[in-house]
Amino acid sequence: MAIWKIENGLDLLITALCLDYTRRKRAIDSGAVSQRIATEFKYYNFKIFDAAASVVGEKFAEIYIEEIGKRTGYAQSKIDCASEVAYKEYKRRIKENIARKLHLCD
Repeated sequence: MAIWKIENGLDLLITALCLDYTRRKRAIDSGAVSQRIATEFKYYNFKIFDAAASVVGEKFAEIYIEEIGKRTGYAQSKIDCASEVAYKEYKRRIKENIARKLHLCD
């Protein structure tokens, strides 16, 4: 995978989608939204989870999603099994993967 920098607007969009991941998950689980909305929420959450899991595995995917959304840095991370360099690289690769899986870039 080529190293590239996500443009600021796209980076903000991915961050916001990650921040909203838990709200969408709760809405799906509680049935608090219409079937149409639930379908869209499931699509977004599946793509985001899949993008993260393909980089860091299912065990850590939701932690990285939360930390991308909340803009948590390495020092405050719940992840304790990766170096700072690896942690930052995983977050960068997850963001790229989310952008690709949601067809926000090539």
